[in-house]
Amino acid sequence: MTATRLRLVLDTNVLVSAILFRQSAPFQVLMLALGNHVLLRSEETMRELRDVLSREKFDRHQPREKREDFVSFFHEFAEPVEIRSQFAISDDPNDDKFLDLAVDGAADFLISGDDHLLRLHSVRGIPILKPLEFLGRTGN
Repeated sequence: MTATRLRLVLDTNVLVSAILFRQSAPFQVLMLALGNHVLLRSEETMRELRDVLSREKFDRHQPREKREDFVSFFHEFAEPVEIRSQFAISDDPNDDKFLDLAVDGAADFLISGDDHLLRLHSVRGIPILKPLEFLGRTGN
């Protein structure tokens, strides 16, 4: 019997935490997703990931080259989604791109550490969960 491959959106803060802190719940979510599920991306979410990971403040955690390699890997690994939605419901308009991606990519979960998104609880029936909550739901 084959396990269901979930379609997942990981927001930028989850991805950044995952690659900088290997003992974190976001890292566990990323490893689980890479081995068992489908990760989704859009051009806008990739642009934000690239911009955030290029910040000098992360140099002390991981060399810039490794961060750039991760962005390239994620771009190749994650399934691209054409965005048609234009949500404007988050308290932070910069977060709406993850709602667009979740809906247009038919995601099963949006995983975030962002309070603006977490306060919504769901978008069009797609649960918005913290990394630890997602791990608990999947039994990991």
